[in-house]
Amino acid sequence: KQKIIIRIIQLMNVLFLVYLYAHQLGDLKNIVVINDEFGYWGIAAKFANKDWSSLLATTPYYSYGYSFIIYLLYMINVSNTYMYTFVIIINIIFVLVTYFLSLKVCKKMFPKLSTYAVLFICLLIAVYPNTLFQSQIAWAETFLYFLYWLCLYFVVRLSENLKHIGSWLGFITSTVLLYGVHQ
Repeated sequence: KQKIIIRIIQLMNVLFLVYLYAHQLGDLKNIVVINDEFGYWGIAAKFANKDWSSLLATTPYYSYGYSFIIYLLYMINVSNTYMYTFVIIINIIFVLVTYFLSLKVCKKMFPKLSTYAVLFICLLIAVYPNTLFQSQIAWAETFLYFLYWLCLYFVVRLSENLKHIGSWLGFITSTVLLYGVHQ
């Protein structure tokens, strides 16, 4: 019975997070942080053979990692308004996956904490105002947040077994991605 209650609380937390992060999705349709977002979108456009050269000439350099996600959306061939919404949805997915990563990390790092305490602490981490703010903008911060937690997850797994090849590959890959996303 306790497992069912825990699953219900987890589901309620996820539904709350989806609502919190997505309830303004209809209002998020275009770039708001001019230089930063243009940098990521401009590089993605260049990958997609779009000519944003005049804009990129006046925009500081931004790394290619997050731009690659936007580039993949260019392949869907929909309007930029919908592309922007899709990017925000991807940010929300990063937050939700990070919530589950934080549950795993917290359970391993603090095994004496009750499951209810872990659920509450990880929910508090997920609703941190800065994370909410960053996720509503099409820039790399939410992806970096996810990658940081992914690195931490693999570090915790490696602390249990240094010979686990999958954990090493995951850690190395997520660390390289951290660099590539925001060098």
